[in-house]
Amino acid sequence: MQEYFLNFWGENSAMMEKVVANIAALRDFCKQNGIPVYYTAQPKEQSDEDRALLNDMWGPGLTRSPEQQQVIAALAPDEDDTVLVKWRYSAFHRSPLEEMLKETGRDQLIITGVYAHIGCMTTATDAFMRDIKPFFVADALADFSREEHLMALKYVAGRSGRVVMTEELLPLPASKAALRALILPLLDESDEPLDDENLIDYGLDSVRMMALAARWRKVHGDIDFVMLAKNPDHRRLVGAAHPRGAIMAALDFHGQTVWVTGAGKGIGYATALAFVEAGGQRHRGSTSPLTAKATRLPPKRWTSPMPTRYARHAAGCWRTPSV
Repeated sequence: MQEYFLNFWGENSAMMEKVVANIAALRDFCKQNGIPVYYTAQPKEQSDEDRALLNDMWGPGLTRSPEQQQVIAALAPDEDDTVLVKWRYSAFHRSPLEEMLKETGRDQLIITGVYAHIGCMTTATDAFMRDIKPFFVADALADFSREEHLMALKYVAGRSGRVVMTEELLPLPASKAALRALILPLLDESDEPLDDENLIDYGLDSVRMMALAARWRKVHGDIDFVMLAKNPDHRRLVGAAHPRGAIMAALDFHGQTVWVTGAGKGIGYATALAFVEAGGQRHRGSTSPLTAKATRLPPKRWTSPMPTRYARHAAGCWRTPSV
C-alpha cells in the first residue's frame, strides 16, 4: 500500500477509503492476537538489473517518483512489523517470507492490498505452491477495474485459496452496543430512527445481508441467508455462545432487528463476488446483482445462495484461518 501505487485512485476515493479501513482493522486484530504482520514494498532505487523485465512491462515505475515510496500513513508499519523488499509480483520472490512463516509455525497467509490481479493473486498462488494456505480478502484488495478484481477473486477461489470478506475474519461483537455500531453503518440512512420499518427500506440489501450472515454463521448453523432474506423485519436477533465468550441471546434493534446468523460453505466467496460486481456500494431500494442469479440451489455440498456456476470455485478449500 505504497503511495505511488495508490495514486491511481486519487485522493478522494470512497472505495479506497473502505479498503484501507478494512486492512487497518485486520492489522489491528492480528496485532492484538499475536499474528505477525508483514509488509512488502518496492525500494525507491532499483537498478536495471533488478527490475529486468519489469522495465519492459511497466517502465521505470516507482523509481520515477521515489518520494512516493513510503506506505500510506494510515497503514504505516511500526517497529513490531516486518517490511520485506518487493522485487517481483510474488512476495516470496527473493524474500525470506517463507522461512519466516515456517520459523513461527505459520502455514496460513491473509493477503490484502493492491493490485488484486497482479501481486496479490500471484502471491496467493505462490503461497499455495509452497503449502501455505492463502486467504484472499476481497474487500481489503483493490484493482484497476471491476473485471480485473473479479478475475483475481475467481482465479484464487478456483485454484489456490479461499476468498473471504473482512467481516469473516474479525471476531463477533460481544455487546449490544457493538452490534449496533456494526449494523448502523450498513444502512443508507443510519441517522434516522428505524422505528418498525423494514430494514431493507433502509439499505440492508442482499449483499449486506450475506456479509452479516457470513460474519455470524458460526452462531446458528441452522439459520442461513435465505432465512435472513425472508425475515428482514424480525424483532429479535437470536445468538448463541460466542467462541470467546458470551454473546447476547437477543438484541432489540430499535424494534427492528434481523436474523443474521448462520450460513453455508462458500458464502464468503458469493458475497465477495457480489461486492465487487456492485462496485462496493449499494443504495436504498436497489437490487443486489446476486439476487437474480441465486435462484437455483448450488450442489448439495454447498448450502449458501452462491450462483451454481461459481460454487465449484470454493470447493475443497479450508474454512477460516486460525489465530
